[in-house]
Amino acid sequence: MESYPAFLDKIEAGLGKMTWMAGEKLSVADFWVGSWYCDTATNEKHALVDKFTMMLKKYPNVCRWGEAFKAENYMWLNSREACAF
Repeated sequence: MESYPAFLDKIEAGLGKMTWMAGEKLSVADFWVGSWYCDTATNEKHALVDKFTMMLKKYPNVCRWGEAFKAENYMWLNSREACAF
C-alpha cells in the first residue's frame, strides 16, 4: 500500500491534462491501470477496498479516469463472473 500514493501522484498530474493515460485514445496503459482500478481499488469484494476508497479521495483525476474506464468497458465488466480478490 505504501507505493500507491507515489504512483497515483504521477498519474494524477498527467490525467489532469488528458482523457486517458497516453492521450485522447484508450491504450494498453489504460487497461493495465484499469485492471487495478476495477479489480482492486473499487472492487467491493476486495479486502482493502475501504483503504483504497479513502486513498482515492486525494485523486479526483484518477477517479474521473477510472469511472470513464469503467463506462467504456461496461459490457465486459458486467458480463464477467464476480470474484473476491
